[in-house]
Amino acid sequence: MKNFVKWFGIIALVAVIGFSFASCGGGGGGGGTPPAETPATFSSKDNEGNTYELTFTKAARAVHQPQKGSAYELKYNGKATKSGTVTDVKGKDFVLTPSGSKDTVTITIDNGSMVTIVGVIIYPDGSVAVTITTPVTLYPNTPGGGGGDTLTIEANAYNYPGNTPAKDADFSFIEEVGEDYEIVFSPLSKFLDGSASAKISKGKVTINLGKPKSAYLTEFEPEKGVTVSANVKGFGFQGFTTKKGDYQLIYGSESETGFAGLLYVDQKVTIKGTSTTTDDVEYFDDDPAFPNPNYGTTYIANYNMELEPGWNYQIRTQSVSGKTETYNLTSSSIKSLPNFKWFVAEY
Repeated sequence: MKNFVKWFGIIALVAVIGFSFASCGGGGGGGGTPPAETPATFSSKDNEGNTYELTFTKAARAVHQPQKGSAYELKYNGKATKSGTVTDVKGKDFVLTPSGSKDTVTITIDNGSMVTIVGVIIYPDGSVAVTITTPVTLYPNTPGGGGGDTLTIEANAYNYPGNTPAKDADFSFIEEVGEDYEIVFSPLSKFLDGSASAKISKGKVTINLGKPKSAYLTEFEPEKGVTVSANVKGFGFQGFTTKKGDYQLIYGSESETGFAGLLYVDQKVTIKGTSTTTDDVEYFDDDPAFPNPNYGTTYIANYNMELEPGWNYQIRTQSVSGKTETYNLTSSSIKSLPNFKWFVAEY
């Protein structure tokens, strides 16, 4: 976990705290049915790399509002499984029953994406493809793919619910830890060559990023349990801030199911596996004046990342139970992710 934190900038965990703070204003929890613009086809993957592609059909044509009685087709790892119908809908949970079978699969769809799956998936011949006894978290199945050495993003800006609306502002700064362990907001130009800006003007986000300076490209040294396909160097961060740090600009889901940081790597690489580490540093620099608030915390990181040279999205979900923090880490090419928006939030 230490190397993960290092790779995503010195202040990566503080950026996580910032996003959690932004999420408290009233995200998308609760029941209800999927939005009216739910797509007919969903494609997701789990932390082990298994893929799931679900298509709702009716009268041989796709429907955009799946409901009880809708026909469906489900592919598991690219292979067709036995089709059937939606036999029940409970809020965001769709119960799928293959034709002539007593087995069922329950898939939760939230804001246009499959987010969990549980049940028995069978092939057309009746053989079992997979049995999932406890709900498995799913993520958008978008292939890894770099944006090259330079990156430009243009998108709409949204104010995070419950936060004071931000006016046009310059977000060309990121967080890091100063020499005395204080949080400072440093300009992107410190870390990047060429373009280095993130701004909002008239409700539009414009981000221009150049190649990270060599001094800030660090090697990824995997913890036990994690395999890396190449000796790769990278640089990344979880979001942008204003110069004073009073506002953040973050790419995430309003329903609080995840968010994405920006990660640059110098070559193609696959990172997979699970690491478990415990923070055993009680004081920074062995000085009691600087106690480590994360002392004794156990970090579990589940990696399933396929990265191309250049800029990538690193999608991250987090759960906390006592002194244990679990992170699920996947990747995506630089393109719009389903139900992700660029949110402005108070720091």
